[in-house]
Amino acid sequence: MNHEDVSASMIKRVKLEASEEHPSLQYRIQIVDESLLDEAMTFMVKYFSNNNLGNSLVADLKDKKLENFEGTIWKEILSEGISLAAILEDDQGNRGRIICCYALGIVKEGDKFDLNSPERDIPKGFRCIIQTLEDVMSKADVFKAFDCDEYIDGCGLATATDFQRRGIAGEVMRACPEVCKLTGTPVCAAVFTAEASQKLAFKYGYKTLAELDLTTYRIDDRIIYPNPECPVIKFMAIRYF
Repeated sequence: MNHEDVSASMIKRVKLEASEEHPSLQYRIQIVDESLLDEAMTFMVKYFSNNNLGNSLVADLKDKKLENFEGTIWKEILSEGISLAAILEDDQGNRGRIICCYALGIVKEGDKFDLNSPERDIPKGFRCIIQTLEDVMSKADVFKAFDCDEYIDGCGLATATDFQRRGIAGEVMRACPEVCKLTGTPVCAAVFTAEASQKLAFKYGYKTLAELDLTTYRIDDRIIYPNPECPVIKFMAIRYF
């Protein structure tokens, strides 16, 4: 474990008491700064593909090329310096590993991820996921709906497998208003691909702007997600101030 000064990037500390199912747990939520960049990138590559869209494309995602590309994309997003991480911590403030990460970026009006960019050389599995996200987001206009020219985009939220179902992702989401204040960006939006995350977002005040039924969704006239764990993904947003 390491002990360091996190006063500038730390948002809050959380302590969970022991229960019949789990031991006690302490962690802090902080901005992913440069010192956490590589660890956060590795964490997202390991855990984020284990989601509704990724699991449905498991055959296309078992690709070293994809893993390398994914790492590049996550590092690009995390380098913006506004993402959040939940990090294990002991009573003395010594830190352990990242157990949850929410990759966040700022989207400005007119921004678009170029699927056909030759510089990116996007692997097949990731290309399908990006196209899916672009398609559901294109169904709504965040800038018009909230009268803004930029917003915080929740690019990906993941929790380590052995720390799931302990409310950690919810605590990280609840820290998003602090990022909005820090950047002066009042709106936060994200595509939620799992039923649990959709319910969590609704609980915290997010409104559904658009939906996409994966069971009928096609790319090049082919059903991409034949057996999705959650049949409907939702593009949801909230204004904090």
